[in-house]
Amino acid sequence: KFVAVGAGTNGAVSIDGSSWSAEVLPTLPGGNFSSIADGLQDDGSSTFKQSVIVVVADGDDTVAYSNDADSWLTSNLPGTLTTTGENSVAFGQIDSTTARFVVISDADTDVVYSDNGGASWTSSATALPTTGYTEIAYGAGKFVALRAGTVNASYSEDGVTWTGVTAPGSFAAATDIVWGNGKFVALGGTNGIMYSLDGVTWVENSLT
Repeated sequence: KFVAVGAGTNGAVSIDGSSWSAEVLPTLPGGNFSSIADGLQDDGSSTFKQSVIVVVADGDDTVAYSNDADSWLTSNLPGTLTTTGENSVAFGQIDSTTARFVVISDADTDVVYSDNGGASWTSSATALPTTGYTEIAYGAGKFVALRAGTVNASYSEDGVTWTGVTAPGSFAAATDIVWGNGKFVALGGTNGIMYSLDGVTWVENSLT
């Protein structure tokens, strides 16, 4: 399924990306659900891995998670993480047995992660070099986070220990980062976009 989130608890699901139906997410004390990640969790068998969707909110510590995007459960991010701003989540397969969701907040340098599909969370204190990191993605064996409006990016192989790098141009003030076809791609730079093959070295490119 495709899952989209909107203001408050409003959501939508689709089987084909064309026809959508309304989906009501769990109640939020405040903020809006904003960032989605999904992945496969090992249930202990040798033949089946359960799909899990995790949704985090801006301005709130509530997490919604589900195996089918129909029935939802909730958990809370650790109180050590400041969640009053923009919060983002990404999923990565750390090794053969560790499937990890990682959450960053632009209001904190702490990073939190879950190895059980969003049911519980562990905090890594002062993991990022500074505050202001708004976007996160996983690819090439690394989590990569961007600090919008600056030249700052950071990467981590496990989502716990992070290393900062400098891009050749500034990431856009309203940027995003995706992984696909062997590249991280983000809005920014002199000509519109920047890309990286490994999350460490960034190259400016053009949208045209």
